Amino acid sequence: MSSVTGKMIFHTSTTSKIPLKAMLNKALSDSIEKNKKLIPVHLQLSITNKCNKNCSFCSFKQRNKSLELDYVELKKIINTFLRLGTQAVTITGGGEPLCHPDINKLLLYCQHKKLKVGLVTNGTMLNNLEYEAAKAITWCRISLGDDQDNTQIENIETVLSSVIPKLPFIVWSYSYVVLENQNPLLQVRAAKFAKSLGLINVRFLPDQSNIFNIDMVAVKENMEKNNLADFCVFDEKTSTEFPDKCWLYLLRPFVVADGSVYSCCCIQYCSSEEKSGAQPVVCHYSKYKQKLNNTEMYKPKCNICFFEHYNHYINAALNGAVREYIEALNAEDYTEYMNAVLNGMMQAEWV
Repeated sequence: MSSVTGKMIFHTSTTSKIPLKAMLNKALSDSIEKNKKLIPVHLQLSITNKCNKNCSFCSFKQRNKSLELDYVELKKIINTFLRLGTQAVTITGGGEPLCHPDINKLLLYCQHKKLKVGLVTNGTMLNNLEYEAAKAITWCRISLGDDQDNTQIENIETVLSSVIPKLPFIVWSYSYVVLENQNPLLQVRAAKFAKSLGLINVRFLPDQSNIFNIDMVAVKENMEKNNLADFCVFDEKTSTEFPDKCWLYLLRPFVVADGSVYSCCCIQYCSSEEKSGAQPVVCHYSKYKQKLNNTEMYKPKCNICFFEHYNHYINAALNGAVREYIEALNAEDYTEYMNAVLNGMMQAEWV
């Protein structure tokens, strides 16, 4: 994995202040320019609500833990979104994806359909991955958090030390959830281990259910003190100012374990039931095509937003004002955009 490719993947994460993946996707820009239609380029899919852990920071605590999409239904979902223009899928929670009995069959099916795959996992069950099925995976992000005890972290490190060298074609990284009661020693241990094993980075992000009480400055200082800051990504980008309507579910639909489509992968901790008209479920996936064809915006009534930059860009694109949008970028964001263009970052990077 070259450093250039690594930077491409880094720049396409949500840490970017601009929606590079949308801006540089030719199929999407062509569809908007010619037809004023969006494409669900990136499907986020929760295949099961079952999990072998009980993390304190889990944003799906209230889920029905018995729900699981069977393999036949999963193929229907994949085929539905492929016909609508989906290029990549992230298999994520809900629960722990590797708890699903047909995870390897699903990965092989995605590979057969030439669908790029990202995997989000707690890492403890990576030994369940079969080699041929794992070839479907472009990247894998392992979730950790400040509430891990020594036994838990040792178990994860043992699994990763065994699995990662056998699957060098996957880009590996940590996603580390920072809690209000931080564990600085574990943060350093995780970053040092990740670096030693060749992971691309550690992405530190605040507990999403308690985001405004997390001291991310302390995390940065901890990493700087231990000469690890350059290896880390600090994902703090949120906004309390966002449009009344949202385009994101037409671009990055999130399908959960009962087949429902949510407006985004963050809705479970961003939406307030106290707000009038709050409706986190958009539709069943079988009804999604109609929403897409009608280019229907959505009113999620969120408290905070992680994807406001996508809405701003899509609004500009639909109104034929992409050049004006780019010209209005500040110097830092414009440089990031131009670097991405020069590095040839295209739609494959949607995972």
